[in-house]
Parts: sequence; structure tokens; C-alpha cells
Amino acid sequence: MSDVMLKPEGFGSLLKGWRQARGLSQMALAMAAGVSPRHMSFIETGRSRPSRGMVLALCERLALPLRDRNQLLEAAGHARAFGETSLSSPALAHMRTVVEFMLRQLEPYPAVAIDRHWNLVLSNAANLAVLSHFLSPELMTSGDPINVMRIVVDPAGLRPYIVNFPAVARDMHLRLSREIEEFGATPERQQLLEEVREQLGPLTPTAALSRDDRNPTISIHLQRDGLELKLTTMLALLGSPQDITLDELRLEVFVPADAATDAALRKVAEAAAMQS
Repeated sequence: MSDVMLKPEGFGSLLKGWRQARGLSQMALAMAAGVSPRHMSFIETGRSRPSRGMVLALCERLALPLRDRNQLLEAAGHARAFGETSLSSPALAHMRTVVEFMLRQLEPYPAVAIDRHWNLVLSNAANLAVLSHFLSPELMTSGDPINVMRIVVDPAGLRPYIVNFPAVARDMHLRLSREIEEFGATPERQQLLEEVREQLGPLTPTAALSRDDRNPTISIHLQRDGLELKLTTMLALLGSPQDITLDELRLEVFVPADAATDAALRKVAEAAAMQS
């Protein structure tokens, strides 16, 4: 998607940008929303001001993130519908407990919760144990949030230990590019994409993003100091969240691709438990 979402334009311009990003014609969106094509045209050109209910209905048909639904509501002159609460706040204490419980149940497999900019928000013990084997103590104890995208492509991060790095680099770049196209080019996402491209250099994919590039999994082969792990990622979202923080939270688990990796992960978990 273009950077139309970042500009303080009117509701019609924002709606048109999202409609085109979703590959829909005015008529298709009008039919999905239960209004006439003529009325849809009036909304996009600014000749008709949509009601709050209509804005929310259009956002639902376009499957927009909650943050962007708020933006369209405000552009149409309505109040926001969704709040944004810190995951560490008392209001989301129960949901944080639920997410932490889910991550623990996935052990000995590494699992994390990341935000919309790929920052690691929560991690299970198995993930910390694996990262500690591959990352330097300085990175693990810096106090700064670990950005999953950055540590994969950074030569000071996981990159030297990723056996299939060219394939991983392509998949990570595609995933980030797809997120920008589908959810908007926020300044943070755009900066992250530029950093990734700078780190990848000639490995940066040059082909245009295709609608077929929708594989939600990434296969990664790690090897260092006798520990070899062949992992496949699985990505999950929280169902029907009503808070922006939860809407943007993604859970990712790294499952073993073979029996040897399964056994290795169990040994890593056991060793970490003995040290704790």
C-alpha cells in the first residue's frame, strides 16, 4: 500500500487507498457493505459524510486493523472506537497472564509474542535459552527490546549462524514488505524495511511483491558450537480483540522440523532449567 495512510487526508482518500490495497472495486465494496455504488462514489469523493455505523461497516469489510479503524473514524468526524492499553497495565493483566500461559504450554519449543514493529514483547523460557546460545551476552542483557527482524539480519545477531540465510532473508523481507502493503507504511515499519535492505545488500529481493507471496511460515536452520536446529515458524493472532495492543500482538512458535531438533530443544530446555 502507498503512504496514503500517513497523510492527514479526508475520509474518502483514506478509504480509497485501503479499497485499492485490498484489490476491490467501488462496486465490490458497495455490495459488500450493502449500499449502492452511487452512494459509495459519493463517500469517496467527499460528497456524502458517512455515519459512524457506515465507517465501522466499511472497516469490517476491508478487514482493517483497529488502529486504522480509529483513523478512518476520526477522518469522518467521529470519535475513536478502540483504545490502546499497555500490556503491562492492570487493565490487560488477565490477557497478559493468558498469553504467558500459552507461551509456557509450547515449551520446550521457543515461542514469542511480538508487536506490529517486530519487537519482542513476551518470550517463553525455551526461546530465551535458545537465544542465549546464539546471541552475545551483551545483546541479551542490553535492556533494549529485542527486535526479531533486526537480530535475524544483523551480522552481530543471528545471521552468522543461519545456515540457510539467503532463503530466510528473502522470506523475512517478503513478510515485512507484505505487512507494509497490507497494513500501511508507518514510519517505524518503513525505517525497519530500509534497515533490512541495507543489511541484506545484494541479497535484497528485487522482484515485485506478488499476491501469491502469502506463506505464513519461515524455515530456519541454525548451527553453532555443536547445537543444530532446523525450525519452522508458525504465526497466530488473537481472535476478535477490542484493544489496539492486543490486535497488533502476534504469537510465533518455532517448531522442530525433524526429530533431531526436537531432541536438541528438549536438552536445551533441561540444561536451562538446571541452571535456573
